Formats: sequence, structure tokens, C-alpha cells
Amino acid sequence: MASRDRDLRSSLLPDSDNDEENQLSSSDEEDDEHKECIKPEWRSTICGGLIVLAVALLMVGTAAVIMFWSGPAGMAPTCRKGGVMAVLNNTNIFVWSGEGKGGIQDGTPWKFDVKERVWSKWLQADGEGAPPSRWKAVADTIPGGGLVMFGGDTNMKTEPFKGYLNDLWIERPLQKHPAANSAYKWDLINVTVDDLPLPSKGPDLNALPTDTPLQKHAQASNGLTLGPQQRRAHAGATLTTRSGEQYFYIYGGRTADSGILTDVWRVRLDTESPHWELEWSGEEDAPQPLPRKGHSMVMANTAQKPHHPVLIVYGGRNDTTYHGDVWAFDPLQKEWTLLHDGSSPQGSSDEAPIPRDHHVAVVRD
Repeated sequence: MASRDRDLRSSLLPDSDNDEENQLSSSDEEDDEHKECIKPEWRSTICGGLIVLAVALLMVGTAAVIMFWSGPAGMAPTCRKGGVMAVLNNTNIFVWSGEGKGGIQDGTPWKFDVKERVWSKWLQADGEGAPPSRWKAVADTIPGGGLVMFGGDTNMKTEPFKGYLNDLWIERPLQKHPAANSAYKWDLINVTVDDLPLPSKGPDLNALPTDTPLQKHAQASNGLTLGPQQRRAHAGATLTTRSGEQYFYIYGGRTADSGILTDVWRVRLDTESPHWELEWSGEEDAPQPLPRKGHSMVMANTAQKPHHPVLIVYGGRNDTTYHGDVWAFDPLQKEWTLLHDGSSPQGSSDEAPIPRDHHVAVVRD
């Protein structure tokens, strides 16, 4: 994780999970041995066009490598934060919802063609339902096409999609459309709960002992079944097993009453009867990350176990502290391992990123 070719890449986004502005400060002083280096500050946002190449100036002695910002011309999504973004079929980036100026949530779906560098509005199939606009939800690509999305905050004051949510949606692109542009459809997934104590006659939380994981972590999902608690600013990632099973994992986040979560849930996607499983409740007496929101999570293979994917969690914050640590969750062993404590230096890294929340992480093949 500390090598120059990091699998975990993060970029600092100026955002906060609270209404008041939160700021991070760092020293402007440089070490005397590195005065020949100009250390770039990486910032990006979706505002009038997708930034597809970063700006940096790296000087080592007399050699210099120059990169530059580049964005498409023409129509593009409006400024927003906390939107849903996922890569589709390795050629398109899907952007949806988020919160814009004045707290307005725009539910117009957009698609960015990476090769042509062109934005276009993505068409929804006629007669199909769609999730309400929201921000600070999480989504990830489904192998074979489409994406899965969970939770977020609609800012609505009325049911059925009031405020913080724990609904699960799958978006599937359609192959053909009369308008000669790829269309899509959303499906709201009704999910049951597995491996948890359930009452025999329906999901009555009050009928359960107060010390059960279900009582502590689960509430109504889609109004019909049980699942993870409503949340925003959580993280999620898809994982495909060696046998081809497809799972979607979520971790952490913030609740409507400002609680910070540390639970891990998963749902199997490649089945007609998906069900939630509580993988980690945060109660075990074992190494584990602190509860957090605004963190990132990706699925990746490690050098130690190249065919054993793990979930890599970085950063985030609680009510008082920004985190810069890196953790790995093993889905098979159901245990956490600390990969980097956020201090600097460590291993071959000259420095560690500044602790942050509401950033982005991707896996580089």
C-alpha cells in the first residue's frame, strides 16, 4: 500500500458531512532536501465538465514531466457534491443526483464517454420507475454491466423516501433504444435478512431481545423487509468470488440521529432472492477501524493473497477526528487488518496523505 504504484488512489475533495464548514490545515514548510520538488495539491469536482486528466508539475533535477487538466466542451452536468458515480463497461462513467447549489438535488442521469470525451443525458426506459434524487449514497459497478446503489439522503420530509434511506436499487443498461442512445432501467430490490434472529410472523423489531445484532443494527428496508440501518456517507464495493458469486458490501456511515456506524453488511446480487447478511457488527473484541463516515472502500487483491480479494477502507472521519489509516476486511475470515496507521513515513513512502473525508479511491489494474 505504500509503494509508488499504489492500488489505492485518493483525491481530496472539499466537502463536509455537516452544515458548517470543516477545514484541514497543513504546514507550508518544505524539507530542505526536497526543495527541488513541487508537491501538487490534488482537487477535482464535477462542475461544468468531467475532469479527465490531473494537473501536476513534477521536477526532479532538470527533468520535468508536465500533465494538465482537460475537460470536454458542450453540455455537462451542473455542479454537485455527494452524487453517485460508477464506471460502466470500462468506457462510460455514470453520474447521477447529488446536491447542488441551494440544496437542490438534480435527478437527471448523465453518461460520460471516456473515449470520445462527450457528455450525454442517459435515457430511462419508458414506463420504468426510478429512485428519488439523493446525495451521499453509494454505488458500484456490477460485473457484466449495470450498477448497484444503496442508501443516501433525499432531504425529503415525507414518506416513502423520507430523509436517510436504506433502499437497494440495481440499474441495468438496455441494449437498444429508439433514440439511438443507450437507455437504462432501475429496479428496487426487496431484500430479506439472513443469519439473524427473525420473529416467526414478520419483522417486528420490538419482539427481539435488545442484545441481538438485528435489534441494534437493522430497521425497515424498502418498508417491507429488514436490512442495514438507514444511512448516508457510507462506503460500498462489489466483490465477485472465484466461483462467480456477486456480492455488494457496505460499511459504516452516518445515521439520521448523527450516530457513526462501523457495521459491515453484504447482499448477493446474482440471485432471484437476494438477502442481507451482517458480516461485522463492531462488537467483536478484535482489531478493527474506528466508526467513520465519508470514507472510501474498494475491492482489491493483495500481494500476499493475489486470488483472495479483500475490501480496502481508507480515511473518513467521526465527530472529532479525520482519519488517515488504511484497513483491509477479509470477507472469508471476517476480520480486519491494519495496513497503514496513517503516520509518516512508513515503508517506502516518503509521506502519508493528509487525513480526509469525502474523497475518491479507485483500483488501478
